[in-house]
Amino acid sequence: MIVRLKPLSGSLVQQLAELARASWAHPSVDGFLDGRGWDESPWNGYDTASGHQLVPGDPDRIGVGQSRFYLPFCFFDPSGEAEAGPLGDEFERDGWDSLDGDPTAFDHAWSAACSAVATELGAAETTLSWSLGPRPWNFAGWRVGGRALIVAQGEEFDSYGELDMAAVWLVDLAPDVAFPNAGGFYSWMLGEN
Repeated sequence: MIVRLKPLSGSLVQQLAELARASWAHPSVDGFLDGRGWDESPWNGYDTASGHQLVPGDPDRIGVGQSRFYLPFCFFDPSGEAEAGPLGDEFERDGWDSLDGDPTAFDHAWSAACSAVATELGAAETTLSWSLGPRPWNFAGWRVGGRALIVAQGEEFDSYGELDMAAVWLVDLAPDVAFPNAGGFYSWMLGEN
């Protein structure tokens, strides 16, 4: 088992909160990203100055605006084949820590990210867990204007469910709408309902 981690800094959390408050129409997002020196990535999304990658959650809506973004900060490979897997020796992101780990290390990375966000934004409005398999995924959510900033565990999309990912999500959430409960939170965060 292996964990790859790029911790969140307070300045990155502040920049993500700024993006949450900004317009997500295409020209406005470009201006925000350019103003911070975040360049379009050869992978998918934008490379931040911190070494993370900001990914638009609605790639088909690039021209008309987004309803979500996510920024991974931790990956977890629960298999015993970690050295040969996508998080092993051929991991292609510079500056990420490689930890021999287990689910506890992945959960600690999530908790540390929640602490970093709470330092900048105060206590989370919601914290919950949802279990689909042998161990739960954890979520914490803060309101930032008409959006939510969420620290979430879930699947890593490019590996088709082989890896888990912890990421900061920015998602539209009207001020008068409550966060979903544990059973509906993950699908809401992904825009599936």
